[in-house]
Amino acid sequence: MKLLDYHRLKREEAETWNRVQMEADVRAQDPGLPERVAALLPSATDKDPVAEGLPIFQQLQALCELWLQATSEQRAFIRSQVDSKGAYRFGAFRKEAKRLAVEQNAEVWLKLALASLAIENLNSDARDVIMSVDGLLVASRKIQTDWSALVRNVAALSGPGIAARGLHRGDRDRRGVPRPSRRHLR
Repeated sequence: MKLLDYHRLKREEAETWNRVQMEADVRAQDPGLPERVAALLPSATDKDPVAEGLPIFQQLQALCELWLQATSEQRAFIRSQVDSKGAYRFGAFRKEAKRLAVEQNAEVWLKLALASLAIENLNSDARDVIMSVDGLLVASRKIQTDWSALVRNVAALSGPGIAARGLHRGDRDRRGVPRPSRRHLR
């Protein structure tokens, strides 16, 4: 798969979204979900650092936890609410979550970081996704966690663009473990 293919998959999914119907569907499942999501999304004007203990970090952590527990309709709704103006905040969250994973030897932070990639839903450059995944892979090796299982579990919940990135065969070694690769940067 080429870089533009990931964005094409994301664009094709977004073209099918009927946001009014999506909101009605998630309200039928959980009446307060749209407001909770709106309160947790990063603001384009928020320039505060994303570090453990700070409000923006706690917001993004709560959003990732909500996304992991959500139904497929709710996850699609959450992805549909993220725009490119606020999406860059997820990258800072991933960086801090990666640091915490290594510092605390805790897989949960890697899972939340992968969830943030899925929520961000390729609103940034696909190369940024590749670099994030590579950094998370290195962190998973440092804490000796099952990276393949983490990626499969989160990719199965993701939109088509991120799912394709996470499950692409060319990213795996002979044991099925994802490996960092620069061939997608062509």
